[in-house]
Amino acid sequence: MHKRLWAFVVSACLLLPLVVVPGSAYAYAEGSGGALDSVAVPMVLDSFERMVWESEGGAGGVEFLELVEDGENVVSIQTDVPAFSTFRYYAEGLIPGEVYMASVYVRGEDIALGEGREGDRPAVIYPGYVATSIEGLFGTFGWRRIETYFKADENGEKHVLLSLGYGSTLCTGKVWYKDLLIEQMGGVNQYTSGHVRLTFPDEDLMTDGEMIYEPEEIQSFTDDVNKIYDAYLDLTGYTPFDGAVIDCIAGNHYGAAMYAGNPIEMLGSGKDVLRGMPAVNFGLAHELGHDFDYEAWNFHGEMWANFKIAYAAEEYGVAIDGYDDGDFHELYMAHFKESFDNNFGDYNTGTCTFNHDGLMYHLLKIKDDIGWEPYKQTFRWFQEQDRAALPRDGAGIFELFISKLSQYSGKSIKWKYFPTPIWRACVDTNLQDGYTITIPDYDPTVIYSNTVTVHIEEPEESIDDPPPPPPLEDDSEYEEPIGPPPPPPIEDDPEYEEPEVVWSADMKLDTFDQLIWRNDGGGTVVFNEEAEGHGSGPSVSIENPASAYTQLRVQVTGLEPNEIYIASVYVKGEDITLVQSESDTGNKAAYLSFGLISTSEESLTGTFGWRKVSLIFKSFDNGERPLCLNLGSDRSPCTGKVWFDDLEVRPIAAENQYAAEHVRLSFMDSDLKTDGKLDYDPALIQGLVDDANLVYEYMEEFLGYAPYDGAQIDGVSGNYYQ
Repeated sequence: MHKRLWAFVVSACLLLPLVVVPGSAYAYAEGSGGALDSVAVPMVLDSFERMVWESEGGAGGVEFLELVEDGENVVSIQTDVPAFSTFRYYAEGLIPGEVYMASVYVRGEDIALGEGREGDRPAVIYPGYVATSIEGLFGTFGWRRIETYFKADENGEKHVLLSLGYGSTLCTGKVWYKDLLIEQMGGVNQYTSGHVRLTFPDEDLMTDGEMIYEPEEIQSFTDDVNKIYDAYLDLTGYTPFDGAVIDCIAGNHYGAAMYAGNPIEMLGSGKDVLRGMPAVNFGLAHELGHDFDYEAWNFHGEMWANFKIAYAAEEYGVAIDGYDDGDFHELYMAHFKESFDNNFGDYNTGTCTFNHDGLMYHLLKIKDDIGWEPYKQTFRWFQEQDRAALPRDGAGIFELFISKLSQYSGKSIKWKYFPTPIWRACVDTNLQDGYTITIPDYDPTVIYSNTVTVHIEEPEESIDDPPPPPPLEDDSEYEEPIGPPPPPPIEDDPEYEEPEVVWSADMKLDTFDQLIWRNDGGGTVVFNEEAEGHGSGPSVSIENPASAYTQLRVQVTGLEPNEIYIASVYVKGEDITLVQSESDTGNKAAYLSFGLISTSEESLTGTFGWRKVSLIFKSFDNGERPLCLNLGSDRSPCTGKVWFDDLEVRPIAAENQYAAEHVRLSFMDSDLKTDGKLDYDPALIQGLVDDANLVYEYMEEFLGYAPYDGAQIDGVSGNYYQ
């Protein structure tokens, strides 16, 4: 969680010097040039600024008194109505950036929680966000010592508060304070390595004055925290706090378990932070990750804080508590994948609740394919830009980040790795956890469509949408294309010879099955029209005097099992009219097909001379495959007449086929060439196939299922007649 600012609004701001009480502990730190080492603060009214926040009732409900008890100065706070009441003391003359301990003695009478949460602390000492580490002091009790820890400001000052209640915790009762002491930390309580320094109270490290841990163990732990710092710097190229040492201070807090910043305020007890030694506490690594969040790229801080830990674990070998051997895959494959399945992964139902763990799961799977370098380049690119020219909302930053990641990796990340529901969940919900996106009439088998209408269901507590980002003036990558544009034609086409014919049809009646689906009239099929053939042999014609769907089917035999072939046939037409509704636009009139796959040429209608159409298909296990010659379809009947001739089957050319372990893609010449010249770099097509193979492996891992008994899956180009 990010560190939050808490401003105390008061009528006056009194900066009071430290006053040395005769006989109090006061000394100079060695080598500090006279800077304060420790001081006892006099408990007199003019040393403090007093503040009251009331829940109910008037100011008369709070009474401030100065008392003398056993010859010592004592200050008390009393209220009969729930309130937050505090004395604030400004410490001056501290060493800027050094860590200090503030301690005080406290006793209470009838202290009760009026408003707040279970576990809140009613009587506390705290500077900033770190409160006393002792459990809540309620009821009536005698004098006891409490302490907290803080880092001096750049000007060598710090305000320290003595309170009854704090923040949203409102209390009743009476509390007394005495013997406020401020001391500089050091010795076995403090460990430094490179860019980090860890500070612990005595109670975290000692029992009855004896060390619980070996100092060497804590130093090694600190060295690993510094390794994490180095890893984050290496990954992002960003240096937080201008390179200043980052302090990590153990203690308690009046908000979250830990806060990022400088200092990082660690969770309740240093024992909790050190319990996994030599592995580094996950929460500490996470908060340190927040310190490396740069506003320009930070579309989701919680996700990025965890993402950086993966880099430290994998590339720097830092062990993370709970994840053996620093194998961060075990983390995101188990815990984060569970979140993905329960939330982000629901895209198979057409709905998707955004969850940042699911997004991180995606980004780390992408990293497994493209490596870390494109991420490093993308992080650095953002830092080089004018911040005012970049998007300010999470969705805009996310889209731009993915675009730059595509550029530096040479792969279209959006197109390859983000099924539409997940992409829409990221963008349309503005990356807010808990938002649900629904895709009406969603077909889970079509996961890469990028045109969809969505409905967003907001959580119970509405989150205001941020203002739209300013337009980009100098970055053409902001609008992400569905796929990479084709490169210019390649002029040095390799020598190409069309493979030999392995099967052909003689266009006679006994070669075909005649199939007719009538709409308003039957189709007529005529064989052996030699005079009208394209070649030397006969042709076959289909005529529909009224709207009909007429089909001839031929069984191709003698092929290699499960291999890819190209079938071609010559076709000419006369007065062909396609009868279709608006919803059926794009259907074919005269075409060659198998199953739902038809020739890729535009629909052949009207009157035209002989032209060649082709189709790629895969043979069955028995080396056979039925092919069909068609006039019309079951949804779009036709009228008119069509001739077919010279039906032939050839193996696919090696130059038209690209394969990886689990997938193989096959293309016709017309898909890859213009005027005999290649339109695409073969390496680019192979990269596409490699990406498709990665998607296969990802889905197999995600679902735990390999289709077709693990057989290679073929992809063939063509069109559909529906």
